[in-house]
Amino acid sequence: MARKKKSEMGPYEGLRVRGFVHLQVVNKKTGDIVGETHTHNVVTNYGKDEYIINRMAGLSGSVVAVDHLVLSEKTDAILSNHETIASEIGGRKLLADTTNAASNRKQLITPGTLRFVCSWDGTDLGTDSPVTIGNIAAFNTNAAGSLMSGASYVSSQWTSDQNVNATYELQFS
Repeated sequence: MARKKKSEMGPYEGLRVRGFVHLQVVNKKTGDIVGETHTHNVVTNYGKDEYIINRMAGLSGSVVAVDHLVLSEKTDAILSNHETIASEIGGRKLLADTTNAASNRKQLITPGTLRFVCSWDGTDLGTDSPVTIGNIAAFNTNAAGSLMSGASYVSSQWTSDQNVNATYELQFS
C-alpha cells in the first residue's frame, strides 16, 4: 500500500501537546509589573507516560493528575527526563478543580486547552526574600517527584513586597 501524503492524513492523526507559560512579578502596593515572561514548557517523559498514555489506556496506577504548581530557582533548565526540580521556592500551590475565579485553579477553557492559574504572595517567601526564580513546574502531589511538565525562563528577582502570578496552559492539537 502506498504511503499517504501528509495532506491526506485524517484530522486526528498526529496529536501534539504544547505548553505555554505567562508569568508576572507584580508590586503588591502599586500593581506595577516589575518582571514578565512568556515561554514554552516541556512535557517530561514521566508526564507523557503517566499523565497521558497510561491514564488514557486505563493502566493500573495511572491515576495521576496535575494538582500543584511550584516555582524554583533556575539551577538547571527543565528537561524531558526530569521527574523533579531543585530549589523550590514559595511552596507548591494546590490547584482547585473549578470554573470560578479562585486564585489557584485548573480548568478546561476551550476544546483541547487546559489552563492552570496560580498566584504566590510575597509572604510565601518567609525569610528567604529576595530570591531569583527561573522555573515553574506542574506536579501531581505536594511530595517530591511526579513532574508532568515545566518551563525555564529568564530569571526574575522576587521579593516579599511582590506577588507572582502565572497562567500555565497545555494545548492538545
